[in-house]
Order: sequence, then structure tokens, then C-alpha cells
Amino acid sequence: MQQGGDNKRFPFPKEERICSKKTLETLLSNKQQFFAYPFKCYYQFLPFEEGSRTPIVQIAIAIPKRTVKSAVTRNRIKRMVREVYRLQNKMILSTVINKNQKIVLLFVFIGREIPSYHLVEEKIIMLLSQIANETS
Repeated sequence: MQQGGDNKRFPFPKEERICSKKTLETLLSNKQQFFAYPFKCYYQFLPFEEGSRTPIVQIAIAIPKRTVKSAVTRNRIKRMVREVYRLQNKMILSTVINKNQKIVLLFVFIGREIPSYHLVEEKIIMLLSQIANETS
């Protein structure tokens, strides 16, 4: 339950997560990216088929074992990124729906130290707003 009595729902269903290796490979080979330290965001716009069952936005989060050794720390950073995205995805959804497109995102953490939630929030919002402006 959210604090403050706010009854709005901000879902993040499993269908919005990228599970296909092929999708990730095409996303990384596309080379469209934005950078806001400690994150790099790869993105790709695709045409949206009306009868398709896939969601309009799909994301993946990658935190390399090479840069963050501890699994506990990697999972903590992933949880923070997912939470910020879950709360802020309406920013990108509104622009993509208007353009009748589908977008695939990959957030890659490239920092070495554990970021604060506020830093993660600031940088993910910055990346999402850049992508939203890209569609306009």
C-alpha cells in the first residue's frame, strides 16, 4: 500500500520485461543510446502492430558483475531502477502511445559504487525525458 492515501496504481507487469535474447541483441546492435552517469540507456523504436499482445514499452536492467561484485548490491540497484521506472513510466508511455510506436529500453549501470535512491531517480527521469523528447 502506498503512503499518503494515494490510491493510484503504477503497475509493472512481467510482460513489460525483456526476456528475449534476440531482442536484446538487436537493441545493442542498434547503437541508439543516452548517457547519464552512472547509467547508459539503449533504446529502439519499433512500429506497433494493433493486434500484437506485446506491451508498448519493454525494459531490461543490466548491472555487470565485473563492476559490481556483490549480488546483493546488484539486486538492490535493480530494485531501485525498477521502482523509479514503475513510478515514472507514464512520462514515456504518453509520448509513445501518441506516435503509435513501441519502445524497447535497456538500462545499464556503469558506476562502481552504490548510488542513492535520489541519484537513481534523478538519472532515470533524465533518461526517460530525453527519450520522450526524441519521439516528439
